[in-house]
Amino acid sequence: MTLLAYIGDAFWIIALAWMAGAARDASRKLEADVKFPLLYRKGQPVQRTSKGWALSAYPMMALGFSLILMVESRRPDLSVNGAWLLFGARMAAAPLALRLHRVWLNGAMDMLKAEGAVKS
Repeated sequence: MTLLAYIGDAFWIIALAWMAGAARDASRKLEADVKFPLLYRKGQPVQRTSKGWALSAYPMMALGFSLILMVESRRPDLSVNGAWLLFGARMAAAPLALRLHRVWLNGAMDMLKAEGAVKS
């Protein structure tokens, strides 16, 4: 079942790389001193923080979650059925985490664009 673990790792590596690339692109479009909306509700920022911290927070949480799933998928006492279930969970969680990141990032960038904080 090691092959399933490696395939799951590959999906998470691709998703995390995509998140990091999107965060880097967003960072390049913003002024250096902008306060990025970390949390927002109904189009209004609830909490703001520095650009670097905000853009790295979600990919770091996703990395932590992926590491937990990676460790669980390599347990020596894992049954065949358990390996398949974990594989399915990993295959579903990676694109879901990527999609959630994109929705959050696009919403925050739209908010900053409306405020005039995005470079043209």
